[in-house]
Amino acid sequence: EIMPSLVGSEMCIRDRFKVNIKYMTDTIAWYRKHFKLPKSAKGKKVFIEFEGVRQGAEFYLNGKHIGRHENGVMAFGFALTPYINYDGENVLAVRADNDWLYKEKATGSRFQWNDINFNANYGGIPKNVWLHITDKLYQTLPLYSNLQTTGVYIYATDIRTKTRKAIINAESEVRNEYDTPLNVNYEVSVYDYDGRLVSTFGSESIQVNPKETCLLYTSPSPRD
Repeated sequence: EIMPSLVGSEMCIRDRFKVNIKYMTDTIAWYRKHFKLPKSAKGKKVFIEFEGVRQGAEFYLNGKHIGRHENGVMAFGFALTPYINYDGENVLAVRADNDWLYKEKATGSRFQWNDINFNANYGGIPKNVWLHITDKLYQTLPLYSNLQTTGVYIYATDIRTKTRKAIINAESEVRNEYDTPLNVNYEVSVYDYDGRLVSTFGSESIQVNPKETCLLYTSPSPRD
């Protein structure tokens, strides 16, 4: 986690639980995080994931504007690789605007779901922020709104409640940023609540071409 999971300003912290929701502070909050990457990150892919920023925000890395997100509740992220300084300090800055009446820049419209009667507005960055460093062959992140990637998706089918059984299905979107084709397979291990291994299963190997994104799928066979 690289940024604080805190309310956008001291005023917002002061207001929580002390005033009527409609009188809570809405304001501009700036966040800045200075960080260095380990030497092992050189040449690798770097992504940042925000679990949520309220209401809208502008993002900058080392003085470069890397994007905007306007939603207030859902997770999103950015690819930092083109802007990252692998050999020294990096500065990530976030300008968060938690105005109750926030309007999207492109459309001038408010969020349809936003209502002070049931959406407490603590503003700023109220959720976790994660920095991901990956190989050039990597599983994508489930952050479709900005990165247009779907990541890993696990779901159950053939659910039988009486016998407490189901078929576990696993999908993973994989991208190859190398200049040569690579063979990839997908292995999944399932553990129970107590940490005991229940099953391991995997997909057949496929070739992923340079700059190509593929979806790998696997589920256990009936005998598993």
